[in-house]
Amino acid sequence: MSILPGTKAPWFSSIGYQDEKFLDISLSDFRYSGQWLVLFFYPLDFSYISPSELLELETRRKELEKMNCKILAVSSDSVVVHEQFVSINPGFGGVHGIKFPLLEDKNNSISRMYGVKKMGSGHSFRAY
Repeated sequence: MSILPGTKAPWFSSIGYQDEKFLDISLSDFRYSGQWLVLFFYPLDFSYISPSELLELETRRKELEKMNCKILAVSSDSVVVHEQFVSINPGFGGVHGIKFPLLEDKNNSISRMYGVKKMGSGHSFRAY
């Protein structure tokens, strides 16, 4: 299933990690607050390209927030892996310093709903 422009985004809920806290996060947190949302799917924490993409999003975060837009990054890694990923300095392959949540999608239900699940693998394509 693909999400087309003008289509209502499928609702989701999962646990995320941000600012040294585990958080329950759902689409409702953004939908009813009148905020825009960049929903960014990436395959795996600690992969070759994902840290640089997430760090680049962080450089754009303040600009997006001025436009009332939040960032939420989603991968199939667990929230415990996200916790470790965020604790490691970028020079060593982590994303320490990002200020937006990383959401777990361990069973790939969110990536399937949004049409970005990479079939035959345990993760999603990169998508936003």
